[in-house]
Order: sequence, then structure tokens, then C-alpha cells
Amino acid sequence: MITPTDMLDEFNENEPLYREFAESIGRLAERLLADRKFAVHTVVTRVKTTESLRTKLLRLDAGYGNLADVTDLVGVRIITFFSDDVHRAADIVQSEFEIDRERSVDKGALLDPDRFGYLSLHFIASLSPERLRLKEYSRFANMRVEIQIRSLLQHAWAEIEHDLGYKTKNAPPPSIRRRFSRLAGLLEIADSEFQEIRRASISYRESVIKRIVETPEDVSTNTASLIQFVQSNGVVRSLDEDLAKFGNASLKLRTSFIETRVEELASLGLSTISAIEQALHSHRHEIRLLGKNFLEDGGLMEISRGISLLYLEYAVIGQGASEGRDLQEFLDRFEIGWPEQRAEFAGKLLTILRAASS
Repeated sequence: MITPTDMLDEFNENEPLYREFAESIGRLAERLLADRKFAVHTVVTRVKTTESLRTKLLRLDAGYGNLADVTDLVGVRIITFFSDDVHRAADIVQSEFEIDRERSVDKGALLDPDRFGYLSLHFIASLSPERLRLKEYSRFANMRVEIQIRSLLQHAWAEIEHDLGYKTKNAPPPSIRRRFSRLAGLLEIADSEFQEIRRASISYRESVIKRIVETPEDVSTNTASLIQFVQSNGVVRSLDEDLAKFGNASLKLRTSFIETRVEELASLGLSTISAIEQALHSHRHEIRLLGKNFLEDGGLMEISRGISLLYLEYAVIGQGASEGRDLQEFLDRFEIGWPEQRAEFAGKLLTILRAASS
């Protein structure tokens, strides 16, 4: 008869293999998600500790005949950003792994209506026969992994609940259980609202493309609208390409660069897409001249699409200025460049702009 001690000895002897298996499954999960362009928060792997396994094996109701009966020796946790992504990730897992349906659990389906706690999907999985034929996976035959999938808020709940030491429904006193129940409802509402915000954001990005073309005067400047403008507007594209040629650099859209421009443009009165487009037309010559002076031989390998918007800001703020103070105040306000170089940079900008207008 195999005893718990025998199983612990077997586990300790093969622990390095279990760790290799965990790391391999984690990398595979990350690759499968990335191949489908599915962004998740994290993929975390773990191997059961000897102490945790000992506790599990010695439980009165354990009933394990051998080590292979313990299905959670290796675990992989996929944490998604949104709760509606949990089942999307589950579809990928089920299509790529062999799933033990009898031992896999949808904790959401088992949760009592008044049960505090948060939800997750638990799959007991093994590698498919096709993958096991590959050299990198062949040593993992007959090994299983518990794959948990939960949202970021679900994960936060579970981690805090675990840290508080409440692992079962009836562990806390009734007064604390009631507080858990109220909090669970709030988190469920928060999760739902985050999903709705994502849907609304996607809908806005899709609709703003058409609105930029048809009624640009009605489209306010924000990150989403400015990104679509930079990607679709011919004037921006033409100016950006000219500036990239000056610097012998490639162009790549950087969301953070565009996001930074939103507040700066609004401070100059350019708070609609129409106003920005008109300003670009008015200051094309100055933008090119500034770009030629600052980007030529600058040694940059890559610049962001929308670079013309930054030089537009300099052209607008410098228009009609008799000295570089206004430009320097703008640079200081938005923390552009090194503080000790801003005065000199503002002076150089003004010199170039004066030459452009003469």
C-alpha cells in the first residue's frame, strides 16, 4: 500500500521535473494567448510545496491512492483584465489542452447566491498527444496541471480573502460574512462597469473615424480621437513623413506620445480636430523648418507618428512672440526637455520661427 510518506518522497524526488513542467506550461499559455493577440494581465506558475502537499495527503477525507491522484501539484493561473475575458481564455485552454472534464470546475456555477467569495474557472489539463510527440514536451507525459482563469478583480478578492485567513464559507463570523457579501456585490458591479467602459471606448473609437471626416469641428481632442486623426489624416501623414526623412528615422505610433499632446494642444486653444487640422495647414512651413533644424543628423532611429503635432505647438506658441519667454513657459509647464536647457532651446526655436516668417 502506498502511504502519504511514499507519495511525499516521490514528489520530492521529482520536484525539479514538476518545476520544469510548470514553467513550460506557463510559457506555452503565454504564447497561445499572444498568438491570438489576447492581452492578459499576467500568467503565473507554481508548484505545490512539500508542506502543503503533506497537509493535503493527511486530511481524513483525502483518499489518494497514489501521487498521480493529486491534480494540483502544478498550477498555472491566467489573470485577465476583464471578467468577460475569462471565458475567452477558457476557450483557448480547452482547444489546446486535454481537459479532464470530471475534475474541472466552474466555481461560478457552484457559488451559492448568498455565498461571499469570487469566481474562477479551474481546469485539470494535460498536454495533447500532438504536443507530447514534440521533443520539448515528451518528458511531461502523464503529468497534469491545474489551470485557473480569473479576472484581475476576482484575483484581488481571492488574494485578500486568503490573506485574511477565510478559506471556507463559514469561517468568518456572521457579521463579517455580511460585509463580505456586500463587498462581493460592489466588486461584481465594478467588474461589469469596467466591461461597459471598454465596450463604450471601442464603440467611440469606431465612430470617431467617420466623425473626423464628416464633422471634425464637433470632435473634441482626446487620446482616442487624436490617435485616429494622426493615423488617417493626410496632412499629418505628409508632415510626419517629411520630418522622418529629415531625421533618417522610421515612424511608429506611440500612444503615450499622442496622449501627452492632448493637454498641450488644448492649452493653445486647439481643442477640436478641426482646429488642429486648420493649424497644421497654416503652419506647414514652420513645422518643416523646425523639423529640419532639430531632426537632421539627430541620430534618432525612430520617431512617433504625430511628431508634426509637437512642432505645431512650437509654431503656434511662438507666433508673434517677441522673445523666448512664452516658449520657455510652455516648456516648463509641460516639462518638455531638460530644465537647464529649456531657455536655450526656447531661444533657438524663436530664432528659427523668425527666420521662417521673414
